[in-house]
Amino acid sequence: DEEVERRSAPRVHGGGIPVVLHPNVHGILINISETGALMQVNTALHLHSDVLLSVGLGDDLLGLAGRVVRCVAAEHNDPSQAVFYVAVAFTDTTDASGAVATIVRSRP
Repeated sequence: DEEVERRSAPRVHGGGIPVVLHPNVHGILINISETGALMQVNTALHLHSDVLLSVGLGDDLLGLAGRVVRCVAAEHNDPSQAVFYVAVAFTDTTDASGAVATIVRSRP
């Protein structure tokens, strides 16, 4: 099986920046581009559901509107913790373009 390349824009490594998608859905940013983001989170999300991705940058929160396009359970060693990889396509790419620049500038 060949892996299908889904990226339509260059990705920036997320560096483990904290993210929140809903009050009880949180995790870390794996990567982000001008069109979407991939996160590791604690709860599965329904495909095509609308989300507001809040990215923690120091004392600031960056909010980005999007839609869930992929949700896959992660394989890991601790069965007591749920881990999912969630891909979100941004619904406002104008905001996302500025967000990617902000995240790149925030990284050491």
